[in-house]
Amino acid sequence: MPQFDVYKLPRDFLPFTHAVNMQSDLVLGLPTRVCIPMAPLARVHAPATRLNPVVEIAGEKLFVMTQHVEAIPEDLLKRPVAALGAERFALGNALDFLFHGY
Repeated sequence: MPQFDVYKLPRDFLPFTHAVNMQSDLVLGLPTRVCIPMAPLARVHAPATRLNPVVEIAGEKLFVMTQHVEAIPEDLLKRPVAALGAERFALGNALDFLFHGY
């Protein structure tokens, strides 16, 4: 399950519609993946720019809701719908801001 792949989430996760896998490809054998959920711009309050970068998935703009990082069972992450490797620095910066304040 490649790092930075994006998965559509079940309706149970609303307002979040997608999640990006942030867990390293080198960490194997766990039943969960550390992911950051994402929500359409219209469904969440205006977040902090650095903490919540905006990405586009299939023509829809989504906030990356870094403050909601969570372990999601791998069996809920069916098939990737996109990959955000090109956004790796923005995603990493958001986690740095959340955990270290810079």
